[in-house]
Amino acid sequence: MIRINKTPCRQSIKRIYLYKTTKNIAIYGNNMYKTTRIRLNYRKGWDNADGWRRVVDDFYGAFICLANYARFTGGQRQVMSCVQSRMCLWCKDGFGKVIINRKSYSCEPGNYFFLPWNHRIEYIPDKSHPFYLAGIHIVPDHRFDHAAEYEVPHNMSHRLYGCSWRRDVRSLLPGGVKVYHVSRDSHLYMLSESIVRLFRMGPPRDENQFRALGRALIPALINTSASKSADPFIPPVMRGIFSYIENNITNPISVTDIAREMKRSKSSVTWLFKTYCDTSPIQWINRKKISRACDLLSTTNMPVGTIGASVGIDDQFYFSKLFKKIAGRSPLAYRRKNQYF
Repeated sequence: MIRINKTPCRQSIKRIYLYKTTKNIAIYGNNMYKTTRIRLNYRKGWDNADGWRRVVDDFYGAFICLANYARFTGGQRQVMSCVQSRMCLWCKDGFGKVIINRKSYSCEPGNYFFLPWNHRIEYIPDKSHPFYLAGIHIVPDHRFDHAAEYEVPHNMSHRLYGCSWRRDVRSLLPGGVKVYHVSRDSHLYMLSESIVRLFRMGPPRDENQFRALGRALIPALINTSASKSADPFIPPVMRGIFSYIENNITNPISVTDIAREMKRSKSSVTWLFKTYCDTSPIQWINRKKISRACDLLSTTNMPVGTIGASVGIDDQFYFSKLFKKIAGRSPLAYRRKNQYF
């Protein structure tokens, strides 16, 4: 049975989403069309391997207008009263907190924020170990008939504030501030870092290139938002567990080790992983170890046994078996396919 609901659509950008949770496709047309939702059976293979929703068609008008790093000093405080962009903000090093629209958030390595249009933000770095931040400003809908400018209004007195050729798209991750925990080897983190580095190369900048990067970044944000491991309500204890695993990835790690470090029972640690990561602690640890091993296989000439030992797996036979189970091929086959030089 097919059920179609029609409602007015206010956006001017055509795009298609695929949702696993609701099993429908929503097609958004321009002002002269209607929004149509068609309920149908979910077909395996339309989505990615984890089954999360993804963008099939892009935000055509997206544009990255600013990207940079900012290193704060202890005791420095900075307030931006009204930033007219959708900002990606993440912590590279150090600690502190950010107050976004009057709500305080802890800011430490691994934290990634996606901020709403017209947000107010205050930066408060830690006095002894101030944070080092990175940011990208996205205009979700920048008109093509107006020249792109690499500036962002940070207050209402800026000449670009409220201009008609820059607009938000309300359907882009609505609901206020989004907070994720991302690893340095995640797609979102690596893409974001690449964008900042490219932007910092300086003018002249290619407008088409930064429009394309904006269209690439938005699907990465949406996919991350759909992932349980990026749940904005992950408690501090889970962030502590993630940090412990990252810092000890070169050693054997057991559930007992995590429980002892976090002062929790083993059953509590298992429940936390099942609730917030939809997997077991050991499966999570193994994926992290194999991810690190993949980096070493593609960028070094270290023997397979040495790489296994460097991620805390001394038994080469077990390492190769685990690697093939997770990566889909043997370590040597992976190296032949992915080694750069």
